[in-house]
Amino acid sequence: MQVLHARADGSFVIAGPSGPYHVTAEDPMFAEAAAAALGAVLAPEPVLAAPPVTMADYEAALGRHVELAARARGYKGAASCAGYAASTVPAWAAEAAAFVAWRDQVYLEAFEALAVMQGGGATPSVGALVASLPPLAWPA
Repeated sequence: MQVLHARADGSFVIAGPSGPYHVTAEDPMFAEAAAAALGAVLAPEPVLAAPPVTMADYEAALGRHVELAARARGYKGAASCAGYAASTVPAWAAEAAAFVAWRDQVYLEAFEALAVMQGGGATPSVGALVASLPPLAWPA
């Protein structure tokens, strides 16, 4: 058995018949891999570069952010929440109005930040962009 790498979590990567194979402690081959790795000089595990962040990644994160805000309030999603804007129940209409106003502000600020990025300006991480967006204030 050829052990290629010992991983930080105590598992191993071995040369399998069809490429690298990850051997965890639960794998029947673990004892054999551990024995083969004992005293061996192993190459460091390669660090794979993260794929570049795309505009689609930002757009997906914004959509999730808006959807999760509505769901956190008990709605099925953003469309469901916004659909109560014309409700005859004042509390529901007020929640929908607050949500729609917030959603619009989120997208306006996000589109402005994305335009700056596309123009060569600062490129925040997806998480940093979402964290910079305004909070949602539900009516009391």
